[in-house]
Amino acid sequence: MKKAVKLLSLMIVFVLVLGIFASCKTDPKNTTSETQSNTSGTTSKADPLAHLEGYDYDKADIVFLVEGDHRGIYSSADILGSETAPDLINDAVDARNKKVEELLNIVVKEYRTDGVTSMLELVRTSGLTGGNDYDVVMPYIPEAASMLTEGFLSDLNNYDVIKFENDYWDGNANKYFSIGGKLFFATGDTTLLAFDCTHALVFNKTILQKFGIEENPYQLVKDGTWTLDKLLEMAAQVTSETDGDQIMTYKDTWGFFVNNNYATSLFLGSGMNLIGRDSEDMPTLALQNNATAAASVVGKIVDAYSNENTTILIESFIDDVAGTGSTVWQEATKAVAEDRALFRSMAIVDMNDLANYNVNYGILPTPKMTEDQDEYYSFVSTLYASCLAIPAQLETKERSAVVIEAMNAASGEYVKNKYYDVLLKSRRVVDNESSEMLDIIFNNRVYDLGVIYNWGGESIWDPNSLANFINEIAKSGQNTYASSFAAIEDSIVTAMENTIETIKNIDF
Repeated sequence: MKKAVKLLSLMIVFVLVLGIFASCKTDPKNTTSETQSNTSGTTSKADPLAHLEGYDYDKADIVFLVEGDHRGIYSSADILGSETAPDLINDAVDARNKKVEELLNIVVKEYRTDGVTSMLELVRTSGLTGGNDYDVVMPYIPEAASMLTEGFLSDLNNYDVIKFENDYWDGNANKYFSIGGKLFFATGDTTLLAFDCTHALVFNKTILQKFGIEENPYQLVKDGTWTLDKLLEMAAQVTSETDGDQIMTYKDTWGFFVNNNYATSLFLGSGMNLIGRDSEDMPTLALQNNATAAASVVGKIVDAYSNENTTILIESFIDDVAGTGSTVWQEATKAVAEDRALFRSMAIVDMNDLANYNVNYGILPTPKMTEDQDEYYSFVSTLYASCLAIPAQLETKERSAVVIEAMNAASGEYVKNKYYDVLLKSRRVVDNESSEMLDIIFNNRVYDLGVIYNWGGESIWDPNSLANFINEIAKSGQNTYASSFAAIEDSIVTAMENTIETIKNIDF
């Protein structure tokens, strides 16, 4: 997903991101609110800012710490927009800010990271010196986890003004982030990158017609029969040598171009979890209690990845692409654009490259593992997904809590509703079915603490971590689930227990 940032491309991804907020909200406190939306994603007519009237901060500067432009497509446009974002996105953000500034009598500002010093280092320095440099921080979620375990974030559940039950907060996410009833970072309508990093599939409509495939993927999704088996069945009908050299390479036609880390997406898309939780909201290693089912699901994923009649692993042709000025991810997208790929796994942010092509494509959720699965689940790859947090050492934490509540509440009216329907559904996605698919994808986003905290791994890239070991098994072509999990189980449990103990001792 290492793409060059282009204005036209960013137009599409920001439109997608800002539009995709009709998500199903699960309240971590199991409460209800008059302002909560129904499951279709429509917003109540009640004023979401009404409970914030009366706050007055005397023109105080409120500084948000965000990821800067050096992050490319993963830089922030959440608070003050961005030079690379289209004017209509910046205008929407500006209108939201003016509303919040007027309501709270504040001035919204931001500090952008510069690529020299990481956000974690900035927060660490400020925290250790007792500084009040940043009122709100917006790190990538794994970095937020590091800030938390080092004691630099405040428990957001301490602030009654934050109404997590309301639909401008992502209840699904905040349920997953909670540990022992404590919530140190959260996502909502303000955090755009959490939507960018959601996994999905694109499919090429022209290929369906060319190969005479009559089944409609959209209808399969609606009927509840869109499964991994069905994907492979359709993919097998198109995989063929088409460039004339009699050797199957990435330049030929494939049914399924798949990223290595989509294996974990498929696993979580089956409805299974790496990490569960007990009755006290403490993490548990779900894989310990579901060994047989987990091994079966991983086996199906391995079969899909190693099927030479359907699938090509995108990372497998890195050497072939080296020196061409392109990347494997760009080449996979090019295969979709040139009618040589029926299905391609992507994060939403990756779809910006399709803006460079005239291609007839649709969007699909991650397939079910079996038809009797209750829902489609779309994994959020949290590596570059943003969140909201309040520095623990800040003297004005209550004020920051009011501000992030106001920013999320106002983002619905000024960002979500306006651009989701008008820009995404009416202008970019030309068929109603793709709009419906996006609703399905974002109504059922899932996270996993095992990926966020990377328990069992030395780094975020460690192949033996809970976040990556299923990806490694899929890539190997052999279902070594039982032995691979056994080899890392103890280190995962130890790391998880250490995190739990740390969080138990945090009280601010």
